[in-house]
Amino acid sequence: LIGFVDISATILDLANVTYPTDKPGLSGRSFRDILMSDKSGICDPSRTAVFSARERHSSSRYNNWTYPQRAIRTADYLLIHNFRPERWPAGAPQKYETEDKLGPEHGGYHDIDACPSLTYLIENRNNPEIAPFFHAAVDKRPEYELFNIKVDPACMKNLTGKPEFQSIQQDLTVKLNNYLKETDDPRVLDGGEIYESYKRYSSIRKFPAPE
Repeated sequence: LIGFVDISATILDLANVTYPTDKPGLSGRSFRDILMSDKSGICDPSRTAVFSARERHSSSRYNNWTYPQRAIRTADYLLIHNFRPERWPAGAPQKYETEDKLGPEHGGYHDIDACPSLTYLIENRNNPEIAPFFHAAVDKRPEYELFNIKVDPACMKNLTGKPEFQSIQQDLTVKLNNYLKETDDPRVLDGGEIYESYKRYSSIRKFPAPE
């Protein structure tokens, strides 16, 4: 398995460029050996997992809050840690049209870019056939999500809490936390409040304060 962070290390390796020792270390690993391999299937058995992270996409919540997520993906499973499950992953449902006037219900969700798909989901949210997809896109999520990506590639069935997957969830949680500590991720070092403080130079939308 390879991740996006491996691309820069791979480009430098392919160009035979030595990374400067006086610069911060590269997060990724070169996969030049995989590109050059004449093997099929798994060429590097040491690459058992990839990691990903998210903080914010746009101004989508009260006070420009983030929606912090960290994830580990293996060949079979995806585990997601939602650090602030009380927040809206797709953005708050409603925003202010003016300084003191609320806009329409379901006029938010700004972490989903404006598109026909979002409009369709909102307009058809009361249709029993469409409602599950609307809620999957915008509803709040539990702190942990676990998916078997081999049998559920769309990641629609959360396996968290199921006894038969408890050991898998525990193992992936340990591996994810170890990686976050090894990489000095602020979310596990001190709660990650620095992410809430970064200044946004573009416009900031106004949302109702959480209850």
